[in-house]
Amino acid sequence: MARIEEVIAAGCEPHVQPYMKLNALEKIPHAMHGWTVQRLQDVARWANGWVWKTAPFSAYDRHRKNVPPEIYDAQQGLFV
Repeated sequence: MARIEEVIAAGCEPHVQPYMKLNALEKIPHAMHGWTVQRLQDVARWANGWVWKTAPFSAYDRHRKNVPPEIYDAQQGLFV
């Protein structure tokens, strides 16, 4: 995370690639140093999806859906 924050502080855009062993039979990131595979994937999605421009990683929620709010049209009596 320190490297990602350093890249952002320098005014650049980070591109995160979780470490995978070269001889891995399955393409699953190799989690080390207290990281989990899920956290590695979350950091990669946060950084590569440009979510870092709007929210810090501590506020990132992988389950959040960006759905536009429903607007009620009183004239038609329907949600548009």
